[in-house]
Amino acid sequence: MKKVRIGFDLGGTNMGAALVSYEGEILYITDCPTLGSEPPEKVIGRMKTLIRNCLDEAQRKGFEVVSIGIGCPGVIDTASGVVRTLPNLYNWTNIELRRILTEEFSVHVSLDNDVRVAALGEFYFGAGKGYNNILCITLGTGIGGGIILNGQLMRGPTFSMGEIGHMTLLKGGPQCGCGNYGCFEALASATAIARNAKESIETGKSDEMKKRFEAGEKINAYMVTQAAQNGDPEAKRIIRETTEWIGIGLSNAINLLNPELIIIGGGVALAGDILFEPIRQEIAKRALKIPGSFVKVVPAKLGDSAGMVGASTLI
Repeated sequence: MKKVRIGFDLGGTNMGAALVSYEGEILYITDCPTLGSEPPEKVIGRMKTLIRNCLDEAQRKGFEVVSIGIGCPGVIDTASGVVRTLPNLYNWTNIELRRILTEEFSVHVSLDNDVRVAALGEFYFGAGKGYNNILCITLGTGIGGGIILNGQLMRGPTFSMGEIGHMTLLKGGPQCGCGNYGCFEALASATAIARNAKESIETGKSDEMKKRFEAGEKINAYMVTQAAQNGDPEAKRIIRETTEWIGIGLSNAINLLNPELIIIGGGVALAGDILFEPIRQEIAKRALKIPGSFVKVVPAKLGDSAGMVGASTLI
């Protein structure tokens, strides 16, 4: 009987579960909206439904499910299997998620932070395969980080290691969702790009982005990237400043961690060379010469499946 694992990615907007082979291949996938404004028991009910879908599919195909791995945002006590805090979902504080799911399914359950499990996915099966010292960051609504040193995933004594998005880069900068001012996340995330674009549209600095907005496009990082690629000076300025902040943040991380590889994922990273080349140039200017010239900066390979694939490896 073929042995498989379930990997689960609990997001603020959507959640997904997959049957994953030991080689990292997704054999089946099922998903649904998270509806995180509802109480935890209703969200967990939907989680159970998706997991049951996977178990039913495994039974149909003659697979044996040996474990369930869960990746979710926030502070996750991996030792006790408790979700300490989970941002963007209503009233998720000290939820004993491992106990709840283990009692429901009688299968080994593991939990960890969503970016850390994405780092594991890239480490075992994606862009990080063959490397032992990796920093994996996601550039999306926020900025998160997963750190692998000497082949081991780093968590820290309070399970908070890797919160690169909350390094302070600019004293007195814009306020971050964490309450601090001038965080990396507040300066270079998709949220920050959209905030800067909205300001440019409102002040009449960008005809291109204004036309796109009036035509019904959402003000987001994708819209700014498209406008920049079409030559809009204001959009190009926003992208340039964003890549500068990313380069500064990563240079600090390089000097601290000395990674072999930095993997960048998340929605913003889909911009491609318009993002990656300026980041590499900024690192060359700012990081210490030896670790800065040694490290490689590459895009993630697993895309939206990184969380589920990585979560499946938690056992």
